[in-house]
Amino acid sequence: MPGAANIVTAAGDVAIIVTDASGNSRCIHYQRATGMPLQYAEGTWTPAVSFAGGASGLTYTSRDGGYIMVGNLLHVWGTVVINAKGSSSGQLRIGGLPFSMGGSLGTRGAGAVSKLTNGVSLPTGLAIALSSGSNYGVVTGVTATGTTDVTNANVSNGTEINFSATYSRV
Repeated sequence: MPGAANIVTAAGDVAIIVTDASGNSRCIHYQRATGMPLQYAEGTWTPAVSFAGGASGLTYTSRDGGYIMVGNLLHVWGTVVINAKGSSSGQLRIGGLPFSMGGSLGTRGAGAVSKLTNGVSLPTGLAIALSSGSNYGVVTGVTATGTTDVTNANVSNGTEINFSATYSRV
């Protein structure tokens, strides 16, 4: 079957199956009646913020996220509102991605920060750099001298972060 997995059928689904000279049958096409791809999922997830992996004393006012997965491609989005940033230091990471980023073909994915309020001395052009095999992205930005990580020094209590990213899970 396409995707090398069992398919739960529904009324109106259509399959094209061919049989070769040896009597082996193979499904070469499957179309759901809904029009949705075979490997499609939607869901929610809870993003987490850390500073270089640490979150000592960090608390949230709110955080929520969603995702759509088509095959191995994921699009995620979310909002995190930090109540207290705590005492950890280092690069700002958005973690808890619903699926780890794939590692077999290298880093494949990117994201953007559409809103970061109550920040301090923030660089421009905020982005999310995703790392192969991980379940987090590092928030980066542009300065006059190049690209830099956003760190705990750029975040205040009450900071709100809205973001989205697209990546492959294998």
